[in-house]
Parts: sequence; C-alpha cells; structure tokens
Amino acid sequence: MGWGAFRHAGKEVDVMSGATIQLNFTSLDELKGELPRGKIGSHEISRLIAGGNLVGGWAHSRDLRYVSSLFKAYIRKQGYTAGLAAHTVDALIACDAYGLVPDYYMKAMHHDNYWSAHPRENRVPFEVDGEKYLDHNKFHDNCFCLFPDRTAEFVERATVPVMGFKVLAAGAIEPSDGFNWAFENGADFICVGMFDFQVVEDVNTTIDVLHKLQGRTRPWYG
Repeated sequence: MGWGAFRHAGKEVDVMSGATIQLNFTSLDELKGELPRGKIGSHEISRLIAGGNLVGGWAHSRDLRYVSSLFKAYIRKQGYTAGLAAHTVDALIACDAYGLVPDYYMKAMHHDNYWSAHPRENRVPFEVDGEKYLDHNKFHDNCFCLFPDRTAEFVERATVPVMGFKVLAAGAIEPSDGFNWAFENGADFICVGMFDFQVVEDVNTTIDVLHKLQGRTRPWYG
C-alpha cells in the first residue's frame, strides 16, 4: 500500500538518511609529513597525542547526552613517568608552592573566546568538578580552563614539559585555533580526543600550526 501510494504521488525523495552515510574520512596518503616529537622523561612522543576518552568511554560532552555511549561503542611496564594533571591552575600553583615538581604537567588549556563560556567575573576555582547550573552565567559544563591568562602565566614559568588537554573546550573551538593557542601559550604537547576518521586531519593541522607558530616565548621542554 505504501509503495503504491508513493508511485501514485509521483514525488521524488527529498532527503536520505541511514547508517550507511559516510563521514568525511581523510586517508593516510593525505598526511603532510611526520609530526615533530619531544621527550617527557625517557619517553619520546609526538607533539599531538590521542586523548584517552575513546578508550575510557567517558567525555565532557556539553549538552549532548549520547556522546559517552558513542565513545563506549566505537572501540600497558615499570619505570613510570609521573606527572601532575588538573583542570584548574590553582591546583598546580598549590603543588608548586609546596615544592612538588613532577616530570611533566598536564593542564586544560584553551581560550574562552566562544559563545557558551560564562563570564570571567562569575568563575570560581575548581568549579569544573563541582555543581552544574542551568543558568548560563554560571558553570554549566562549558568551560574547562577557567582562567586562561593565569594558566598561560603558570605554564610560562614551568621548567618541565607541559601537555595541554581539553584544547578545543569539548568541541567549542576549531582545531587550528585551539591547537595554535595551546602551543603559542607554552604547551609542549597537546592531548586531543580523536575518532579514527579525524586522526589524519588533526595530524596535518598540528603540522601546519607548528610550522607557522608565532608569538611563543617559552622554550620548548621535551
């Protein structure tokens, strides 16, 4: 009956959807070269590092409730190198004040020039791990480097490698913009969550950003 009605109406299909639609997938033969590398302790690693969310199955997903489920569905020796990681720069400042010097720092690093970032005057240290509000003038799972200027100042003083993470503010910032901001403001490495179809494009973006990088004053560590 449905097919008969369709033929009788004589209309063409206006839209197509389904699980077979292909996403843009940059192939390996489109790589622009090999990523620059650095060292943390005795480990030599590339300056772009794949984030662990796709392995761990969780992610800052802003208002998108399906993302963690998607990450779960899409998917080791001694002599460890020890680092300190934090969303808020205040934690690392406190560690430094107590003389805790790690092999490297891992810090959320992104600017706040995007529409959903709540006003700086309303931000509170450590609120990334606290309550989330419906009021967009307060923290609502939207900002992970609460004080970009203070972060950049701390990183500038650091004398060990710094790995920036959450450099795209959970998808609010374009890769070229976020990568550039992190490297320009002192990051030696960036850790970015990537699906397989995004790897080549992100590698190419990193190569381009590092090649054109301007304004960085901090020496490269690692």
